[in-house]
Amino acid sequence: MLKPSPLNPPLKARGLCINLTRIQSEKTLQYLQEKKINDEFGLQSILPMCHLEGVTCGFHQHIRSYTLPFDAEKVWDAYLHIPPKMCWAGNHIDFSFAYNPMKRAFHYRGDAYKGLEESQLYFIEIRLFFGLFRLAVTHQVNEISHEKKSIKLCYVEGGKSEGSQYVEIKPVSAHECIVTHKTWYKSDSEFRDKRLYPILHGFIINQFHRNVKNYIRTQLK
Repeated sequence: MLKPSPLNPPLKARGLCINLTRIQSEKTLQYLQEKKINDEFGLQSILPMCHLEGVTCGFHQHIRSYTLPFDAEKVWDAYLHIPPKMCWAGNHIDFSFAYNPMKRAFHYRGDAYKGLEESQLYFIEIRLFFGLFRLAVTHQVNEISHEKKSIKLCYVEGGKSEGSQYVEIKPVSAHECIVTHKTWYKSDSEFRDKRLYPILHGFIINQFHRNVKNYIRTQLK
């Protein structure tokens, strides 16, 4: 009988493997290879590097607001249930895959989507300068507040930035609401934080929120 060893661990010690054949992003695959992440245990070791509300020292702030001609409940439902391949899509962003450590569940492009949940990890690829610059980025869904209609996403350890993105929906009238996207961020480059991040981040979140708006319109047809 084959005895367990560091090279041949017991089956119960092996995690669910990432299906690399279902990931299209070369940058995401490169990221996983560099971090030596190939299964759920590796994914569970990824730590969020969040911004704590009320803390401003050392962080930069970026804010954008979007007015949508739909009621707040409908918009909130859309942000929770739009498939990742639809919201993280376009010239600047592309969805790779997601993983929910609480349910030990993977989500790949083409899978049925059950909705946004806390603790989920989302792996995306960012494309800039007409695709000449590509970067793998990971977001952790840190908090979802149905009462406030807000979502908190965190950057993770080992990324270019640390901090959090806050998306909050507030009604203006019965048929209109405002979506505010507030980001607190910092990195080891002051030039990047002050000169590059605000412009490039603006491109990315504009596309993201435009995708959600288009998704709502298709749901109303």
